[in-house]
Amino acid sequence: MDNTKELLGCLQPVQSSMFTKAGYCPDYWTLVFVFKSTGEVRAYKNVAPEVADSALNAKSLGQWWNQMVRGKPEWEGEVIGAEPPEPGTKAEKPAESLSVIDSDIKLVEPGWNGKTIDPLPSEGVTAEDAGLEPTTWPVYGGIGRGQTTIPAPQSGVIFQELPPTPKMEFSGWREPPPVETSLSKQTQGEILPAWTAPETAAEALELMSERDSEIRAILQQNKVTGEQALTVKITTPELRIEASETLNRLVAKKNTTTAALDPFRSVLYEAYSEAGAKVKAGVEPLDVGIAHVKKQILSWDQEQERIRQQELRKAREAAEAEARRLQDAEEQRLRLAEVADALDRGDEKEAQTLFDTPIEVPKPFVQPQYIPPAAPKVEGQSTSTAWKVDRESVESDETGAAYVASITQLLKAVKNGTFAVEQAAQLLLWDFSAADKLAGAMMAAFNVPGLTAAPKSTLRVGAGRKKK
Repeated sequence: MDNTKELLGCLQPVQSSMFTKAGYCPDYWTLVFVFKSTGEVRAYKNVAPEVADSALNAKSLGQWWNQMVRGKPEWEGEVIGAEPPEPGTKAEKPAESLSVIDSDIKLVEPGWNGKTIDPLPSEGVTAEDAGLEPTTWPVYGGIGRGQTTIPAPQSGVIFQELPPTPKMEFSGWREPPPVETSLSKQTQGEILPAWTAPETAAEALELMSERDSEIRAILQQNKVTGEQALTVKITTPELRIEASETLNRLVAKKNTTTAALDPFRSVLYEAYSEAGAKVKAGVEPLDVGIAHVKKQILSWDQEQERIRQQELRKAREAAEAEARRLQDAEEQRLRLAEVADALDRGDEKEAQTLFDTPIEVPKPFVQPQYIPPAAPKVEGQSTSTAWKVDRESVESDETGAAYVASITQLLKAVKNGTFAVEQAAQLLLWDFSAADKLAGAMMAAFNVPGLTAAPKSTLRVGAGRKKK
């Protein structure tokens, strides 16, 4: 922009957790923000004065920006400069597991306000190693390396705010000490940005909106981690051990993510279930009435269709009988005419032969019969008819004899060439559930013609189900 100087001159300090300065230049209809986390100065053109006034007088400028600007294609921001980040802005560190920092969130949200917990590296570094006082972990806040389970939820607030961690430099990594059972003594590690677990659906929606950037960063981070896991290949015993360690970290990360995000789903699902119960109570009596009326309509329609088909069959039979009568009469007329011609010529022998010889007469055209359906057409309603196999006659026999007899008939038809083997193959379905049970009982002795069985292992990670 060639008017950058004028735009920067419109900036004024603001009380906001997301911006250090903001301003509006009415000469250019441009709204300008300075982001606190990056110092980036971004200008938005073609902003009406009343819109800018609503922004600068909003109770929360960051909330206004999130609702009105973020993700909206009509708001095209242009970076026109940068100011030094506000003193005290946390230094970025490499992301460890579910430790979400500014750089992770900026990948999905360029305007991230920088409010994130600055996690310690999770490779065995404790608060004592860093020279810090032990900090109590929030329940569900994270999981240290070496852990495979998440602490059980406690009553009250699940996530609690942690004090900011000063910027530290670490020269190396050491193996972690044994993890204590007390939460206050666990290793500082993969800590998510702390937030309070929602108690109502409205609160869950509000928190999800406020924490949208962090949540999207977690999803993006986990997507990358999952894609990296797909590159694991085991060719040596050492790589087998490394793969097991990787698997433990992946499962721990999955458990941490579930513990962090599942409270939102649980609260919203409770509201969804309650609303669903009310909907069910409201529509269930109507569904019963609808089903009854439908049954009555279909029953009447089917009976009328049966009568119509019966009348059609009688009409076709009558038309075909009349056609045969006309054909026979025409045949008799032609035969008598030829016999009369032979007699006129005095050839009685030929006349006798013609009288005994049938004459081929073309079959007369039989007019197609049509009787309109009795069911009336009603706007907005339609009836469809689908033919289905009579399964009851085969499945009602508990001894299975009817099923065997039907399959035998099918196989005989294939053998005789009256039914295609390709079609028969689609109808002969194996009951793999029963076959799996048989293979589990017989193991290596499994011997069913046409089938083979092999052992398949399942790998479980984490503590097994506790015995009661």
